[in-house]
Amino acid sequence: MSHTDPQKITPEEYLQLFKEGKKPPYKIEGLCGRITRGFKPEHFERLSTEPYKRISWILGSDGLYEFLGKTHLEMLMSTGCEKEWIKYKLEQGHKFKLIVFPQLEDTVMATWENLIKLIKIQFPEINPLHFDNQLEQLKMSHFDKIQNDFGFDYEEIKRIGPEHDMYYTPARLNSSQGKLTEVRAFLYHEVGCSRLYTGNGYGVHPDGMRTELEYISKNRWIKDIDQLRMI
Repeated sequence: MSHTDPQKITPEEYLQLFKEGKKPPYKIEGLCGRITRGFKPEHFERLSTEPYKRISWILGSDGLYEFLGKTHLEMLMSTGCEKEWIKYKLEQGHKFKLIVFPQLEDTVMATWENLIKLIKIQFPEINPLHFDNQLEQLKMSHFDKIQNDFGFDYEEIKRIGPEHDMYYTPARLNSSQGKLTEVRAFLYHEVGCSRLYTGNGYGVHPDGMRTELEYISKNRWIKDIDQLRMI
């Protein structure tokens, strides 16, 4: 093995690299991870904080490698979190933690096709035609244009929650006409597709630069994941 060949490491070995705060001379492989948040112990019992979340966004080994040596703010922003949102969550009392675990078998790249396929599995109560009919428009349409046509700010509604009439829960989307604006609202509110999501499989920094590959998987209990470590 070359000194620069990727090396498969364990979550425990990654924690040691993280504590040292520097990148090794080789790339790493075999790991997944995500930054989670919360202000109660139960918020850290699943991959994704909210119990209603059925899909989790996950980093691959390349994303975890790029975390090494970064500040906490740089880590969050490299996953697409914007400063204003980070400040909002900190003011709410949230703490951010990094979860690292072996690669999951059902993890797939976060492309539009893979996302819609996973949504159909995790949200069987929603008419699948709502997604099939809008898939090509989701790929081609600019987020700002969709949100303007919707007439409300997706993020403002998300902060209010399901009690807002324009927050798209699974039930609300299923009973809707399945318009592009409605499907995109559901993706923003319930799935976590922010304005930066492009569907090409890569993350996007708030400054617009492409970052590392991003993945998706079903949300699950942390206790069910072997060798998981949390920082």
